[in-house]
Amino acid sequence: MTLQLDVSRRQFMKIAAATGIALPTLSFADDFEENRGSRVRWGRMQFDVTRRGLNDWFHHPEGDLNMIERLRQITNVNLEFDWGTPSVADLDDMVRYPFIFMHAQQSPALSDQQRDNMREYLRRGGFLYIDDCVLSYSRPDVFFNGMRRDLEKIFPDARFVKLKKNHDIFRCVYPMRNGLPHMQGRDHGLWGVYHRDRLIAVMGSGDLHCAWAQWFGPSDEQLSLQMGANIYVYAMTH
Repeated sequence: MTLQLDVSRRQFMKIAAATGIALPTLSFADDFEENRGSRVRWGRMQFDVTRRGLNDWFHHPEGDLNMIERLRQITNVNLEFDWGTPSVADLDDMVRYPFIFMHAQQSPALSDQQRDNMREYLRRGGFLYIDDCVLSYSRPDVFFNGMRRDLEKIFPDARFVKLKKNHDIFRCVYPMRNGLPHMQGRDHGLWGVYHRDRLIAVMGSGDLHCAWAQWFGPSDEQLSLQMGANIYVYAMTH
């Protein structure tokens, strides 16, 4: 079935419960595949950046697969072991995904229409997780800052709040006592973007995704996957 996002995520989850879509609950059984609900896909946003010709949104796709595998191991969400690539230029494509991941090194180059699409996607209940891939030591948070500027244009009344270590997003699955793990770049922590008191996005500059892709060693890989699981489960249940 196609996921419709013209309701809040909380309402979406109520509809999911009524229609058989599996909710993200912890389970460690080896043989619970048959208890998973309707299929959901992980979404990785396609978008242009300021340096034309770069597929900057597409770095290290194996990291997404590692994150999907972790979510399949610890929840009963029926995530395909694959991921979709919704384009910010196509609203109909975007609204098939209740959760979309954005990752790049360069600053985004969004048109007015693409900002309108993102605004409508978020208004309908969609959720963005934004992670900076870290361009260089001299420019460690280009994508993070660029996305903040765009979100301020999309929702001028949005509130950007640095999430404290006692926020539920740091303990809803795994206890992340030190808050957001930091892999490289400038450490801004994890920021929540609120519109009319609803959390519509979280954003960080510490490059968790490259740790999902095993760039920083086994310990950091595990920390980053745990935090990614927390973000996904929190987003899908609030």
